[in-house]
Amino acid sequence: MFDCFADSKIHAEFNKWAALKPKYGNQSFNIHNGDQESWAELWPKFAKKYIVCRIPPRQFERPKPDASVMKLAEVPPYEDLGPITRMEGHVKQGRVEQRIDLVKWSRKNEVKEAWAKIAEKEGADKDTLKKATWGF
Repeated sequence: MFDCFADSKIHAEFNKWAALKPKYGNQSFNIHNGDQESWAELWPKFAKKYIVCRIPPRQFERPKPDASVMKLAEVPPYEDLGPITRMEGHVKQGRVEQRIDLVKWSRKNEVKEAWAKIAEKEGADKDTLKKATWGF
């Protein structure tokens, strides 16, 4: 599974643009760099850069004790456009599956300890881990 990412520069540029263009208010936007990467590729790069942990071999093929599944809205938001798109009644309820529920992950002592090491080494805010929006 792949995700799209937005770096802080493009995100900041978008926020500035949105603030200065009020005529585009109440619109939906999806901002990303266009890069796609899997977490199986991303985590080893992160670990190597910060040298705080080792990613076990075949990590993303192992059992998933911290997994979670969340059902999405029973009626998708775009169902309102069903008559226009001719998709009315054709879309099943979606769900988000996570190999690792990041809310649960962020509460583990080993994760907190690893963050403390990173924060110390990099001069980062030590409270960032608990302030992050892991559920998002």
